[in-house]
Amino acid sequence: MTTLPRAPQSRRLTSRAPWLLAALLLVPASATPGSSQVTLDEGRFRILIEGREAGTELFTILRDGLGADATILATVQIDHGPGDLTMRPMLQADARLEPSSYQNVVSGSRTAEVTLRRNGRRFAATILSERGEAVQEFRATTGARIVEPRVAALYWFVTPLLTEAGVEIPIVEPETGGRLTLVLETVESTRYRLGRREISARIGTLRAGENDLRRIWWDEDGRILRIEAEAQGFVAERVAER
Repeated sequence: MTTLPRAPQSRRLTSRAPWLLAALLLVPASATPGSSQVTLDEGRFRILIEGREAGTELFTILRDGLGADATILATVQIDHGPGDLTMRPMLQADARLEPSSYQNVVSGSRTAEVTLRRNGRRFAATILSERGEAVQEFRATTGARIVEPRVAALYWFVTPLLTEAGVEIPIVEPETGGRLTLVLETVESTRYRLGRREISARIGTLRAGENDLRRIWWDEDGRILRIEAEAQGFVAERVAER
């Protein structure tokens, strides 16, 4: 049975200042000597599928440059165990956190290679799999985000938009070719236990249709703490740093 984080004394948040996005773009978190790149977040998630241990997700999110010219790069490594599924997603976004390109190489129990590029107001996506090649092109909606159902780190690009109930976020799911809208039903403050510490956090509940409910926990620095996607039976829990 999965133990949910305790959330005593939750209260509704009706707004969220834009300080977080500004901080992500302008304040170095961890600079690499001799490089313009800084680390915005990195860590590891423990993955559970239908309540069972199902592997790990390692990720790094970097910023290269400052202000309007900044580029954000997320690299992810997902392993579901020896001989099972592995995924290597990589997302590049602009200073507004809107995606400019994405790729994901899937191997193991199935194989696929997904690429998506933004060209002005259009996205062009190519999916190579055992079934052959599929090509799609569709409009790049303002404010759109790329999310794969079982890749927790990509939700890092979503949380700055979770300001108040009713917010609608256009979502592209490259591997399935799906396009949907996540609607924020509630956003609340809470307490979350990360390792031995209890920290201030927020939790957003989002819905994309009757049977697609997702919850995101994140801290005051924008770090994803936990993801739940009920329709996929997916849970990702951040592992505390030692």
